[in-house]
Amino acid sequence: SGCTGSSMVMVSNYNVTQVTIDGESEFCEGELSELIALGGFEEYEWSNGSNGQTITINEAQTYSVTATDSNGCTSEASMIVGQIDNPTPSIMGVAEVCADGQTTLSTESYSFYEWSNGSLDQTTVVDIGGAISVTVTDANGCVGSISIIVTEFNLPNVTITGSTSFCLGGFTTLGTLDEYEVYSWSPGGEDTPTITADAEETYTVTVTDMNGCTASTSINTT
Repeated sequence: SGCTGSSMVMVSNYNVTQVTIDGESEFCEGELSELIALGGFEEYEWSNGSNGQTITINEAQTYSVTATDSNGCTSEASMIVGQIDNPTPSIMGVAEVCADGQTTLSTESYSFYEWSNGSLDQTTVVDIGGAISVTVTDANGCVGSISIIVTEFNLPNVTITGSTSFCLGGFTTLGTLDEYEVYSWSPGGEDTPTITADAEETYTVTVTDMNGCTASTSINTT
């Protein structure tokens, strides 16, 4: 006995590159975002179970990745990702229009606007009934939309009643077939439902109905 021996082992000390995560730290509600692990590794294991260098995400949470290089050395990194709520615009203004009229609608202040009638401004003019919508984009690039119905009213179908002829020195009473909210007669300027006409003249009445719509008609007396 008394024999001895020796052996040599080469120990390598590898430098480990730090993995980093690149991508947007916030994304819009309902959208998808991508995260990518950088550093030139062989394998990746993400906290959501994915094992590629790039992952697609749709939830706000903390994402972690463990990366392994060709030497079997590992590096870890994490990133907190938040979600931005989409804008919730409203449409303001009178959602009613007369058949020959128009109404102006608007929404809150955003970065970009697109109305369904083609307008790209914060306000839009509507002259027909039906659906109108606006899609807005805020400063974060997030998108929201809203739609309303604009009601269109027919113009009043005004008819003047009463005799159009009367004896010399006499008169006739003129009125309207239907009742209205506002009356304006000419000549004379009366604002009553009926007037007394005592001259050969063209009499015109302008009426406004309960919807705020206006129409006129005329009649000649002899």
